[in-house]
Amino acid sequence: MQRLRLLLGTLLLFFFTACGTDTPYQVDPNRGFDLWEYMTSIRNYTVEYAIYENGQQVNYYNETHKLFGNSYERRSASGKTTVFLNGGDMFMKEEILDSVTGTTSIQGTDISRYVGIGDRNIFRSQNLQMCTVERFFSDYTNKGIRFYNVLMIACTTRSGIQQEFYYAFNEGIVTLYQNDRGFIKEFIKVKEEPIF
Repeated sequence: MQRLRLLLGTLLLFFFTACGTDTPYQVDPNRGFDLWEYMTSIRNYTVEYAIYENGQQVNYYNETHKLFGNSYERRSASGKTTVFLNGGDMFMKEEILDSVTGTTSIQGTDISRYVGIGDRNIFRSQNLQMCTVERFFSDYTNKGIRFYNVLMIACTTRSGIQQEFYYAFNEGIVTLYQNDRGFIKEFIKVKEEPIF
């Protein structure tokens, strides 16, 4: 009986301590993380990001997020980004408005839908040199704001800018970090309001 109690106690201790680690949420053991689930939301909403430059808050940035079946749209004053789902593949089309000239440039990015930690070249475009799935956080905090079930993807652009995208499950981007030769810029999600 003593051994049974000891075994049961050990198993319970193992179970409760193991549950406290960074265990990925909603991961298909055969395919990995589904980026569609991390880059999109099933809800339509507006989101507000606080903008930081070298650690100081300087402004806010607003986007509208909407799901249209197999496409997901993020719209802001600076343009529109649409992510398209086609089975095991995804494609992102960015229409970026130049506020000075008033012209719009279009960029396309192929995206691997199912990824694992350490996978490389998951975003492929003419502007990106390398994108890697770096880490999963069950709990991620930035500037005092907490997010859950976050996947971090690190990218380097062809011009040498380092970027980190933090995608929360069923929320999209919650933090974007950018290092342009020592000039640090961050976008951190601070508010979300549903669209009915």
